[in-house]
Amino acid sequence: MPHPDKPSKSTRDGLKRRTLYLPGQPRIEPTMFEAELADQIANQAIRQLCIYESKRGFCLKALPVWKDEFMTLIGTATKEPRQYKSLDRLLNTIKQHGPLPPTLLLGEQK
Repeated sequence: MPHPDKPSKSTRDGLKRRTLYLPGQPRIEPTMFEAELADQIANQAIRQLCIYESKRGFCLKALPVWKDEFMTLIGTATKEPRQYKSLDRLLNTIKQHGPLPPTLLLGEQK
């Protein structure tokens, strides 16, 4: 499987291929706090982000370079998955700490 940070050869149209991953359903879901995500984005240690819509807002899962599974972003105070009411606010928060990694936006998950 190709490494997601190394795009394959360009196509004749000048487009580059990238491998994107979807989060699975692990037995025990690994988590990450907001400060950890900010630090990893600043150090470009996130391979991919996956943003999905829920009934209460937008949630985020991150695929770090040092792990082969997605980690759910949780709130520091609540210890529950972090919910953002606005997609713009979520993206602006991420971009404050570094460039936006490859990101998938998914519809409502059940």
